[in-house]
Order: sequence, then C-alpha cells, then structure tokens
Amino acid sequence: MKLFITTAIVAAFSAGSPAFALGQTPTPQTESIAPGERLDSLVDRLNVRTSSDPALTVELETHLRDHPELLVEVPTRLRAGAVSSDAARTVIFAVEQVGTLGAQEALIQIQGDPGQRQLDRLRSVLSLGALGSPSMLSVATLWSVADTRVDGSSVELSNGALLGLGISGNKLWHGGSDSYPDIRDGLVARLHTAGDSHLRCMAMKAVGNLHDPALVEDVSAYLFDELPTVRVTAAQSVSRLGASAKRGLIAELLRSEPRGIVRGEYVKTLRGLDAESDALQIVHGMVMREAHPEARAQMVEFLVENLGGFPEARATLLDIARSDPTTRIRVLASAALRR
Repeated sequence: MKLFITTAIVAAFSAGSPAFALGQTPTPQTESIAPGERLDSLVDRLNVRTSSDPALTVELETHLRDHPELLVEVPTRLRAGAVSSDAARTVIFAVEQVGTLGAQEALIQIQGDPGQRQLDRLRSVLSLGALGSPSMLSVATLWSVADTRVDGSSVELSNGALLGLGISGNKLWHGGSDSYPDIRDGLVARLHTAGDSHLRCMAMKAVGNLHDPALVEDVSAYLFDELPTVRVTAAQSVSRLGASAKRGLIAELLRSEPRGIVRGEYVKTLRGLDAESDALQIVHGMVMREAHPEARAQMVEFLVENLGGFPEARATLLDIARSDPTTRIRVLASAALRR
C-alpha cells in the first residue's frame, strides 16, 4: 500500500538510529533494576547507536508494555534534552507500537508541547495517525492540529496531521469502524473548501491515503485544475484510490497536457492501474515525441511493463535503446528487449 508522505515526514522517521560505540557492552538486565532505571538504561543504549537495532526497539516496547506507568514519563525524558534525535525516534515509535490509551496520551502530550523538539512533535503526530486503534481523543487531536496553521512549524504539524488522518482513516475503514465516515467526510470537506492550492493538495493527499475507491469522483475533478501542482496531486490520488475507471480519462488528458512533469505523473498513474489497449496506444504514439525526460522514462516503463500484451511496442523500444539522448532510458529499453 502506497501512502503519501512529505519530505519533512520522511526526515522524521528515516534517520538512522544509533549502534554501540566500539567496546560498549549492554547494561546487564537483572530483576534488581527498577523499571524506571531500566528505561533509562534502554534509552542510554539507544543514544550510543549509529544504526537501527530492531531487537532493542522491541525490548523497549516490551518494557513499556510491562510497565505502562512509565509511559507518562516518556514526554519528560524527551523534553529534558538528554535523548538524541535518533533515540527519540525509536522511543516514539515504541510508544506508538504499545498503542494503549496511556501510550496515546503520551504521544498527544509530546505533540502539544512547544518545549519538545519540532521533529519529535511531528513524529508524535505521525504516530497518532499510524495507530491501529486510535482513541476518540487521538482523532480529535489530529483534527485540532490539522486546523492550526499559524506559522511555519504549525503548518508542518498541520500537514502531518492531515496525512495522519488519511492513514488512520484507512485502517478504520478496513476494520469496519463506525468512526471512518466522520474522517472520510471531514477530509473530503477539507478538499473542497481549501482556501489555497497547498492546503487543497495536502487534503487531496490525505484523501488518497484513505484508499477508498468511492472517493474517486471527489478527486478526479481536480485533474482539470488550472494549477499543475493540483493536477499532479489529483493524478497521484486517483492512483492511490485504485480508480481504474478513470484510466481512460487520464489517458485522454495525457494527450493535451502541456506540462511535462504532469504528463509524467499521468503515465505513472496509468502504470498503477490496470493497463488497457487505448492507454497503451496513446502512450505508444507519444513516447518518441516526448521532450520531457521524466515523462519519457515513465512512458518507456509503461510500455516495458506491458510488452507481453502489446508486442507492437518492441520496435519502438528498439529505436529508443539505440537513439534516446538519456542514458537511463536507453538502458531501460535495452534491458527489456534482452529479456
């Protein structure tokens, strides 16, 4: 399942977490160590890591499950500043995995505290969205954060909350939760009432994260928007909604789209849907004339993926392998022909 994320959000969870320094040995685990001291020991071990350690993450999660009274202490430990950013990422993830009401309250406290690192607040917002069984308070918190767009930092948190609501809504939908319609309707309303293109795109990404095909009409209308960024986001969201019924429309729009970057997204969307002959014919007829390298690469990928059912593309791919000005595209076409 593909989900929308932003650059800041990737940064929030993609930084590596720490490995033992040379010669460091784990703190012995004995029954004589108090739960709070053991938590400190686990965090200290995280602080000296320079790469991810799934076993240590599970150990921390298990300790918090076994001693839920420690969850209330997590925000204080993070706020004190003694925990590295990488270690904090693992701590917040462990709290998310615990997922209990106490864990959710800890995440809510972290995201709402201006004294916490901005990155940790964003991580906590994302973790609220990733919960398997979010409480009403967690969902209400995400809506509250999504509504707060005062300055740069709050806009970042707001964007994260919108995307988190989409992720959370998807889980609730698949779980048959009665809470799903409220999230779905709220995000669709945000999409249609957004006051600027940036907010509209974020709301559209959140709707895409729901992966609910019933919402395709709400999104596909924006394929005709005057702004290229909105059209790109609409194409991405249509793909995530699994809206195969719109592939013909996207293929037709591809013919008249003036922006190369948007054409590339339209083809990428077609690649995510079931291929049909009309779309293949349109792409086949355009690929040799496509000037935008990324759009041309997407077209070649599309033809390569469907070469078995559309053999007439073989001669075109041979021409591309011989003469395309972009090395990556020549290599892609050549590799397909050698299979």
